[in-house]
Parts: sequence; C-alpha cells; structure tokens
Amino acid sequence: MNLSKIKNDMFPKSCALLLSAALTFTSCNKEEDGIDPTLGEESNIQIVKGEYIVVFHNQSIKSNAVKQESLGLLKKYGITSDQIKSDYQSIFKGIVLHDISEDTYNQLQEDPAVKSVIKNIPMEFNLTPVNLPTQENTGTKMNDPIFDRRLPNGEIVPYANQRVGYADGRREKIWFFDGGIAEVNELNIDRRLSRNFIAGEPANAWQDTRADSHGTRVASIAAAKMNGSGIVGVAYGATVVSIRVFGTGATLASITEAYDYVARNIGPNDVWNMSGGPTSSYQGLVRRGFKDQADLLAAAIANLGRIRPGAIAAGNDGINLDLNPFVESMNSTANDNVYIVGAINNRDQVWDSSMFGRVIDYWAPGVEMTSIDRFGNVDVGGPGDSGTSFASPVVAAVIALTNNNPTINRNQNITRNGHTKPVPLAQIINIIGR
Repeated sequence: MNLSKIKNDMFPKSCALLLSAALTFTSCNKEEDGIDPTLGEESNIQIVKGEYIVVFHNQSIKSNAVKQESLGLLKKYGITSDQIKSDYQSIFKGIVLHDISEDTYNQLQEDPAVKSVIKNIPMEFNLTPVNLPTQENTGTKMNDPIFDRRLPNGEIVPYANQRVGYADGRREKIWFFDGGIAEVNELNIDRRLSRNFIAGEPANAWQDTRADSHGTRVASIAAAKMNGSGIVGVAYGATVVSIRVFGTGATLASITEAYDYVARNIGPNDVWNMSGGPTSSYQGLVRRGFKDQADLLAAAIANLGRIRPGAIAAGNDGINLDLNPFVESMNSTANDNVYIVGAINNRDQVWDSSMFGRVIDYWAPGVEMTSIDRFGNVDVGGPGDSGTSFASPVVAAVIALTNNNPTINRNQNITRNGHTKPVPLAQIINIIGR
C-alpha cells in the first residue's frame, strides 16, 4: 500500500462516534451485487469504555522505548504506567490506554506531542465460507478445467497447485491473521511465535476452535505438508504462524496490536496473509462516524506492507471496489507489497461473488477449494468451500516461494469489468502449462 495516498488527516485528533452500526469483518459473506450491505443497518455497538489508542507525532522514538518515553508526557495528566495497556513499536509509535476519563481524553487531544487519540471499538469478524451454488462471470474466458489430482500414495494435489505451481516450502514462513490454526499433523506450526490477540483469553490461545475451521483451512491451502496423506500445499511444508485476531472480543486496538507484533517479529524473507476485512465499505464506516477508526486500520495495514509483503482477500460481496472502496484495499497501488486477491475457478473464470476493480493485484483459484479442517481431515472442495479467503493464501504461498517475484504469463491474464490482472505463478517444474 502507498502511504502517499493516505490523507494528511489520517489520524485526526477528534474522534466523534455515531453509535449506529457495528464494525464487523468478513472473508466469505455473499450480499447483493453493487450494494454496500450494511449501509442501512443499525446496531447497539458501544465504544470500549475508557480505552484509547494514542499515536505520537514523533515516529523516531526507539521501538523498545515507546512505553518509557510516553510516561513523561502522560505524567502531567495523572496517567500511570498501569494505565498503559500496550504499545506500538513498528507500524507507528503509540500506546493503548485504559481506565481513562473523558476529561483526560479531551486534554490529550490538545497536547502538541499527540497526533491522534482514537476511541477503541469492538470489531466482530464473520469468516463463514460462502455456501451457495458456484457461479462464474460469463464475460471471462473459459479454459479446460483443472481438477484435483490424487497421487499414488493417496495424497491430493489441489487444482490450485496445478494452476499456479507448487514446491517445497520448508525454508519459508507465512504468518496468518485469522481465527486460529489447529495443531494438525499436516502443518508445521511455529508455536513460539504464534499468538492470540482476542481480549480475555491467554496469549497462547492461538489454536483454531471454530466450527468452520477457517484459519486451518486457509493455512493448509498454502502450506500443507507433502507427507503421503491429506493434501499438498502450494508451498508445501512451509512454517505457519497463527495470529488469532478474528473472534468475539476483538477490537480495533487488538487487531492493530497484532499487526504491530507481526511487524516487529516477521523475518526478512517471511510473508503474511489476511483472509478477512470489514463487511461495510469505507464510505459506509465514515457515514456512521467511524472514519478515525477506519483510517487508523488502513494506515496500520499500509505500514505492515512496507515492512514485508502480504496477501489480502478482496472480499466476497461481488461488488466493484472502485465504486465502493474497502478499508483493507482502498490504498493499494500497483507498486506496493500488499496484494489484493480475487477468486477464479478451475476454468479461469472470475467467481461471481469475488470483489473486483483496479485495486485487484492478482487472481487466484478460490472456488470449491480442497483443504484440511481443524481435525486433520480432508475437506474436499464443494459449493460451500469458495471465497477470496481461499484465493489469498495461494498468492501468499507463491510470493513466499518466489521471494516476491512471481512469474507472470500475459497470455493467462484475467479480465473483469475492463481491468486485466495476472495469475501469479511459481517458476518451478511442478506446474501444468496452458
């Protein structure tokens, strides 16, 4: 993402809230084409009382000294170290405060050292895969279909691998912002770096407990081992890191803290994946009074992308992102390291529910995807196994395998609504040519 496109008032000091709708996240949610599905909704969202995200003007503070240096500023307002819930060291320099009065909040807004004071709000996430009959956009080309292939030992090579290529990923590491990853034999999990960021639960509660196994399925598409059972991931055997941010109790502070944690710890050759985003468009959030929160989230994603490349699911409302920009993709450019991914099927047709527009960077298989569930079982791809959630990890794996330099075959580009973008390929031998 390109910070030059982020407005100068990215972190305005005022943060008025119109408490009229919940800020929710989704990766797989089908709504009517071309319409922001949440514009007319009302909800009883409440701010997290007494909690504020404070961003400092001085971004040159040493990363390991943010909390200590902030104490001098906060002391004059009677704020103690016990009221500093956490700090931001990488995506921006700031802190999360709790047990803060409205008067102190107003005083902080006027401090010349403070760039913004933003009220923390809940963020609910909906990661349910689309359970609808498969539909494709008939305006795109139709190639001969590719099907999952079963190896002599019974292991399945998904059609996605055969479309983009696949290879040994044991030297690679992919970080997943999701609902957790289950400890199954098919995955190499970095348990030391994996973290939970859902409030009220321990940091080591990073495992997947969701009924739909969303995070485990996403990770398996990218990195399932080639071990004679289950499926083969695109970057098979890659190490995966579970960053559990989607679930009840998630807030703006917790997800931006997760971004900051990854930014501080991600390796020089690692990549990240996020298969989720707000259900409402950016304009919809602004209309409800959530501009400050939306801008903060967009800036955090942009700054993470400047540290290491990552893939983000475009969304599954089937709408034009040029007309209805969404927070996670609205600042994306053609030359940044944040890749917005739309979904195609096994005939190279654009999936009808995939978001589209000029912000799409890549198309990748995401329809009726075979994966591994949280019990370690193979979930053979069917109508309920579709979403840009499943296209995004395909791209993350290709980026990891190619050191962010995938092969592009211009004869295989995909066009939707006048915008043409490629399917990224891993330049390796295990690939079916077209």
